[in-house]
Amino acid sequence: MICSNCSQLVPIAKMATRLRKVNSELYQLGLEFHDTLSYSLNTIDRILTKHGFATPSAEPIFSGLEGRLHQEVGEGKWLTVSWHRFDTGRYEVTAYVN
Repeated sequence: MICSNCSQLVPIAKMATRLRKVNSELYQLGLEFHDTLSYSLNTIDRILTKHGFATPSAEPIFSGLEGRLHQEVGEGKWLTVSWHRFDTGRYEVTAYVN
């Protein structure tokens, strides 16, 4: 992986370590309800990038009361995201990489 700030090669940790860390952070995201769906999706993108995974390439339509996304994020690993909008207008978002 190339550092976006200094353009130097950054060593990537072993896959098991990366999966444990990315899923730990994604789990923490799911413990809170969010006012907007876009906040959660942007946070997921940052978490994936931080741990050396690609962000989903397609621009799926994120709307409705419920939804699910399943896309490859590189190296044979897949991101699964599901969301639910409550009557209060807040969103519950769960995500993991496997």
